[in-house]
Amino acid sequence: MSHPQFKLRWVQPDKREEVSNLFLSKVIRAASTDSSTASNSAHDNTSDEDYGYDATPVTLNETLSMENRAKIEAINYLEDPSKDIKSLSKYPLVYALFVRYNTDLPSSAPVERLFSTGGLILTPRRNKLSDATFEKLLMLKTNKL
Repeated sequence: MSHPQFKLRWVQPDKREEVSNLFLSKVIRAASTDSSTASNSAHDNTSDEDYGYDATPVTLNETLSMENRAKIEAINYLEDPSKDIKSLSKYPLVYALFVRYNTDLPSSAPVERLFSTGGLILTPRRNKLSDATFEKLLMLKTNKL
């Protein structure tokens, strides 16, 4: 949903409300983590002489206004007809979600690990596994806790 090309176009009409609410909650969570990070860095920048007494804590009103701004930004993003990636510059919280969920892994290690696990599953004694069964076994093996 954070990609402007797709937004809600892929969601069935009867599920749009539910998916929109999930997206809103993710944007609000991103806003709250950004503000907590900012308040922590502001707290870290206080001098030793202040002993942290000058740092102003985040109040309930600030938290509510931050949530409201996040909701407004998410709703405006969903209603924006633009399909261009550059339109994300108007929505910094949505852009943060876009970067988080649409960034490739910089390493091939997870893929190599997957192939290694596949080699452990597809042994000479199990050479007649169907593709579906092999895929299920591989997903079970790699996603176990």
